[in-house]
Amino acid sequence: MRPRIALPADTLAEATNIINERNAAFAPRPAIEAIVKAGGVPVIFPSVDPEDVRDYLTMFDGVCFLGGSDVDPTFYGEEPFYKLGMTYRKRDLFEIELLKQSVTAGKAIFGICRGMQLINVGLGGTLYQDLSQDLHSTLKHSQAAPGNMPSHHITWIISHDYMTLLVTVHTLIQDIIKPLRILHLT
Repeated sequence: MRPRIALPADTLAEATNIINERNAAFAPRPAIEAIVKAGGVPVIFPSVDPEDVRDYLTMFDGVCFLGGSDVDPTFYGEEPFYKLGMTYRKRDLFEIELLKQSVTAGKAIFGICRGMQLINVGLGGTLYQDLSQDLHSTLKHSQAAPGNMPSHHITWIISHDYMTLLVTVHTLIQDIIKPLRILHLT
C-alpha cells in the first residue's frame, strides 16, 4: 500500500460570487502532484475542531504542513506586530493539535514555509513576525514580483542545483525548539 500523506487544508478567504468557493478548504496542486510523484497518496483534511484530530490519525502515515497565512503569534506568547499578515486561528488550532498527536503517534512530519514555522511553534518555539524584527536579516524574502516571475534563489540540499522561485514569506523562525535542528542554510 502506498503511504498516505495528510495535507491540512488552507482556506480560500477571498471574496467570490461562487458559493462553493466561499471559505473553501483546499491544498495547492503542486503539493498534491509532488506527493503523487513521490509514490504517496495525498489526503486533504479541512480545519475542524481540534478534538476531532484523533479520528484522523489512522487515516494517514505522514503529514505535510503547507504554506499559507501567518501563524497567530499568541501561540508563542506574543501580541501581533504591526507588520503581521493575515492569520487564521481555526487552522492554527487544528494543525497544532494534528502536529502534537502526530508526534506522539510517531508519524512522519514535514513542513513547507508556514508549515515549518507551525511545527516549530507547535513544539514550543517562536517566530519573528516580520523580517524587520531580525536585525541580521538582509535578504528581501517577500518579493514584489508577480507570481509567474520568480526572483529568489535557493539551493537544493540533495543535488546542490540552483532554482529560482517567488517567495512571499515575511516571517521566520526565531528560537528553534528541540528536538528540531537546522540541517542546512542557503
